[in-house]
Formats: sequence, C-alpha cells, structure tokens
Amino acid sequence: MTHAEHVKKGNFIKHNNNVYTVLEKKINLSDNNSKSVDMQLFNINSGETSTCTFEAKQDIEKIDLEMRSMNLIQRSEDSLVFCDEENGEQLEVKTSMLGRKASFLNERSSLEVFYYNDIIISVELPQVVVFEIDETEDIEKDSSNLEYVKTARLNNGQTIKVPAFIKTGDKVRIHSETGEYISRD
Repeated sequence: MTHAEHVKKGNFIKHNNNVYTVLEKKINLSDNNSKSVDMQLFNINSGETSTCTFEAKQDIEKIDLEMRSMNLIQRSEDSLVFCDEENGEQLEVKTSMLGRKASFLNERSSLEVFYYNDIIISVELPQVVVFEIDETEDIEKDSSNLEYVKTARLNNGQTIKVPAFIKTGDKVRIHSETGEYISRD
C-alpha cells in the first residue's frame, strides 16, 4: 500500500477490485491546507478511462507486475506469437492490443510483457527498430534544400517521411512509438 499522493503517472493500481494504469495525476491544495489527488485512470479490464479523486493520505494498492522478455516468432493479420526467452513458453497477443506499434515489430523483435495474476497488463516495445526501405523516389542533391523530406515505404508496408538522401535498399532506424525516422542504420 502507498498513499495516493505518492502514486506516479504510469503506475498500476488496484481500486474497487479493478486494475488501472495511472494516465495523469494532479495534487490539489484546498483553502484549509488539505490535499486531494485527482487521477485519470485507464481500466485494464474494460478499456474505459475515468477520473477519480482521492484524499492525499488515502491508501492505494500499488501493483507490482511480473515481467518477461519475449521474442516475436510468428505473425498473422490479427495476432502475434511471442516466445519466452527463458523457458520457451509461447504467448499469443492480439495485434489490436499493440495498436500501430505492432506494425513496427520484425521477426525476432524482443519486447517486455508485464503480467498481473497471469493476465497480460502491458507490453513495452523496443524504442528503436530497424527496417529496410522498399521504395522511395530518387532525388537529385540540391544544396539549396537540405531539409527536404520525402515519403518512403518500409519493408513492413508502412510509409514514413525520410530525408532526401535516403535511397531504396537503405536500412533506417525508426521510433516504434511514433513511426518517425531517426537515422540511417
């Protein structure tokens, strides 16, 4: 247990028999110097977001999650299969759980899977992934336009914006959260 004022954004808590992720937290000070804490909570079970107010010293059950490192071994349109690096156990995850981030996973990509009572609560992807450029237009070097960006299609089918010097066949580093170009690999 911890006091509401000590809960941080990103923590997992149990409240009213539900498991939540804390999306936002704000401490309020009233005229009589009492504190309250507003938290925007994401319900892991229902997928709904709500706002709750707690007294600053109110006990909150903070959840410690079990973490496993896993590698992607198979993908289909609606699911991904991962293998536990330690014991070889396989786990199937719905692609929708990862959202757009799922398209930035390669075969053998590793990720951290967080569990609570054998239920997947969260998945953390690597921050940077590497893909090959399948197709992009060739542009003549133009010293007057160094900030020119163009569209490129990656070998995972996604399109991103890249600098003009990137060519078909180049490998590029991509931020998995945003899908944005970082650098040439």
